[in-house]
Amino acid sequence: MLIGISFQIIFQRWELIGAASGLWVPLTEENSWIAIQFHSSKVPYYYIFLMFFIITFFLVWLLSRSKIGFRLRAVRDDYQAASSLGINVSKYKIIAYVISAMIMAPMGSMFAQYILIVDPDRVFNFDISIFVLLITVLGGIGSVWGPLIGTIILIPITEYTRIYFGGTGGAVDLMFYGIILMLICVFRPSGLISLLPAHILERKKQT
Repeated sequence: MLIGISFQIIFQRWELIGAASGLWVPLTEENSWIAIQFHSSKVPYYYIFLMFFIITFFLVWLLSRSKIGFRLRAVRDDYQAASSLGINVSKYKIIAYVISAMIMAPMGSMFAQYILIVDPDRVFNFDISIFVLLITVLGGIGSVWGPLIGTIILIPITEYTRIYFGGTGGAVDLMFYGIILMLICVFRPSGLISLLPAHILERKKQT
């Protein structure tokens, strides 16, 4: 997060790329699958993002079952124990960083095509970093299904509270949102995925 904030400050002052105003994506005159721009309807963006989601989820599921996935979990759980077993901790931390960047890069490109502008406030937004982290914590860290569960629950709650309480001026939506997160952290520190019966979790691990 500190790196993101540092880059935000740098890019806000870099005149070559538009500084705080950012860069506008050149518009096409009509709908184009090549330029990935659709002016008459936003529905094509939905299917493109859905396709990316399915592909990404499948690849992450395969990664979790691979040798690299097991080593990444070992480094996450206890890097000293992993190092004693001959796992190069620094190497696998870099691999984790590269994999996350490879997943986010096409998503960021697609988002830029959707909003048609790239500016430091959106690209390096601190709230987005926090929100993504909270989704993972809410659903359950260390599970392929955890972030998906967190997204399915947290996004609707956030949107509905913002719609119904956001205009009150008292930040009621943020208070409601924070209360839910505190309850989850106190009573279900392993995330909502821990609500599933133990035999289902074991079956998911075995498969």
